[in-house]
Amino acid sequence: MEVIDNAQGPLTSFEVLNILKEAKAGSSKQKTQSYKTLLYTSTKYLQSRPAAVQTKEGIENLMRALKPFKFTPPELVQIVDLRPTKAVELSLIAEETEARFTEEQEQQILKLVAEHLPKPPQEKKDKKDKGKKDSGKRDKDQEQKDKEQKDKEQKDKEQKDQEQKDQEQKDQEQKDQENKDQENKEMDAGGSEESMDL
Repeated sequence: MEVIDNAQGPLTSFEVLNILKEAKAGSSKQKTQSYKTLLYTSTKYLQSRPAAVQTKEGIENLMRALKPFKFTPPELVQIVDLRPTKAVELSLIAEETEARFTEEQEQQILKLVAEHLPKPPQEKKDKKDKGKKDSGKRDKDQEQKDKEQKDKEQKDKEQKDQEQKDQEQKDQEQKDQENKDQENKEMDAGGSEESMDL
């Protein structure tokens, strides 16, 4: 990919996505694997962002609608890229929003953004997948409980094995002591018989 005009200024994610699509469609003879990976991962990421459903006309119409609010070019790029839906999101994009805009103006800006830029695929998917995520969370919770139960059973088994070994060792020591005591008695008894013989 070559840079044709490096003085263009910042690009929106929509523009970057279009460039990546064009590069992907271009000749693939001299592309390295890392280049292909970069194209794939960048495209996949941008397709999950607002840029995936935006149109050139929608962006141009939004820029015209926001002109009276005197946003800087970088602020406009971020508004297009991030598609703010709340005043707090707008305040993170534009500097000094409280001093520059009234609450009504902020709401008007957010309304214009929603009007000209469609919802990103992720927001639509989130609503559909909410039930799936809850189910996935339950599955993870169950997996965690199963793991904890298995660990507890393993610890209990190890503890029982250790207790059994300790008991066997104690029994063996007791048996050895009894044998030793028996030998001592026999020796004492044998020693008394010898002294009687004398």
